[in-house]
Amino acid sequence: MAAIDIARTAAAGLGVIARRPLAVLAWAGVLLLLGVLPAAGLMSAFLGALAEIARMDASGVEPSPDALVPAMSAAFAMQPVLLLTSLAVRAILTGAVFRAVLEPAESRWFYLRLGARELWLALMIVVFGILSFLVLIPVSAVLVPLLMVLAMGAEGNLFAVVPIMLAAVLIALAVLGWLFVRFSMALPMTFTEQRFRLFESWTMTQGQTWRLISVGLLLVGIVLALELALLALLVVASLAFLGEGGLDEAAASAFFAQDASIWMAELAPWAVGMALVGALLGAVVTTILAAPWAEAYRQLSGAPPAE
Repeated sequence: MAAIDIARTAAAGLGVIARRPLAVLAWAGVLLLLGVLPAAGLMSAFLGALAEIARMDASGVEPSPDALVPAMSAAFAMQPVLLLTSLAVRAILTGAVFRAVLEPAESRWFYLRLGARELWLALMIVVFGILSFLVLIPVSAVLVPLLMVLAMGAEGNLFAVVPIMLAAVLIALAVLGWLFVRFSMALPMTFTEQRFRLFESWTMTQGQTWRLISVGLLLVGIVLALELALLALLVVASLAFLGEGGLDEAAASAFFAQDASIWMAELAPWAVGMALVGALLGAVVTTILAAPWAEAYRQLSGAPPAE
């Protein structure tokens, strides 16, 4: 079995974005429709309830906790819907990215489908979540008591415990990362063969572990660079929104003391802009993180490269 090309594999998502920018925009639209808008609707209910409480407080009326009941009821009712839409959008976008890497000729509908392959991917995503939880249980069962004993021995000196806590977190992340790498081919294998594939990934990744770990570390670096760029944009946007004078607490209190319909209408353009940027960034990050594993599978299985 040939060794994977680390640089080519890690850059697979960037290659998809460069070759198929319109497809990435379409994926952002799906993410906006199925992922961002349902969550935004739920958030608006909370904001409306909080605004009502703030208005009552400003007018001298004692706020009642009952004002939050409708928002809480809506939140509980929306939870199953949000879980399903989140799983659906992850499976659909992952399938589209895999298709762009493994089957580039199947470009109709911007590689978007909703069929058996997406259902298999959804099942595998759920299995990955369950396995991660099951792995964290024994790791936590060992590390948490150890940290408690060390904290008691430190006699309140938190600085003596912090390095050990960081080491424990790194150990837990290393365990999860190593297991993820060994099972990383399960998703593209399941997608390609349209049947459940998990332990077969262990065999395929044998002898490739360190190369795949290197790919994962490069992906972490790419995502961190994007997050820093986003943070810089948020700082600039915040300065533009607040103005040169910075945050005026009195003005902010007066602004939110208005009727909710007024300040929500003024904030609407900013909310729409953040939703659009968030959806686009989510599609880009999904592409960057998903494509390399499909590319690794393509190389390991001997399929021809995408052009």
